[in-house]
Amino acid sequence: MQQTSQFHLNQWELTDRIRMEDFNGDNQKLETALASLAAADAAEQQARTAQDAAIRREAAAAAEAVPLVKLLEVPVTQEAAQVDVDVSQIDFTQYTEVWIVPILSTAYHYIYLRCNNIATDSYFHPGTHQNYLCRLEMSGLLGQGKAKIRLATYLSPIACICEHIYDTSNPPYYSTIPSIAPKDLKTLNFMTDAGTINGEGKIILWGWKL
Repeated sequence: MQQTSQFHLNQWELTDRIRMEDFNGDNQKLETALASLAAADAAEQQARTAQDAAIRREAAAAAEAVPLVKLLEVPVTQEAAQVDVDVSQIDFTQYTEVWIVPILSTAYHYIYLRCNNIATDSYFHPGTHQNYLCRLEMSGLLGQGKAKIRLATYLSPIACICEHIYDTSNPPYYSTIPSIAPKDLKTLNFMTDAGTINGEGKIILWGWKL
């Protein structure tokens, strides 16, 4: 009886005698080969799963080691008199500083930042009180009024330093919010001195982890 060259499976001819053990032998060879393939495939899948898990652990460890994390990015796509950013889901007590980067524009001169929609003279500036936490000078062009607002969120009340990124002639702007502890900060409110904020731009929050 002839057999295949690689797996030695029986190949019958008309003159060969048909025997049960020949059938069973071929089936056993096929069973063994298929079982070996299945085991190899399972081992490969297990190895890939373990490798993927290791990569995820390494990525998580690397992310944990980086102290600066993006907390929020809010696009501004419609013209509005006021842009509100909900920050109620952020645990500010987990960060030494939170950087607010408002990339905004207006046809008017200033954009102001308030917190929790507090519009009274509740914000302390050196030697005076104002009805805003900080004031951003604008030129009407997107990005020209870029600033970095640093909130020292580990302090109570929260302290603020406003730095104009491109205009070094303006010194940093210091202020505090005596009535708001970090855990009570819920919204950031941006508005202009007149008119509206243009419907283009975004507001980004970064946090420096403790």
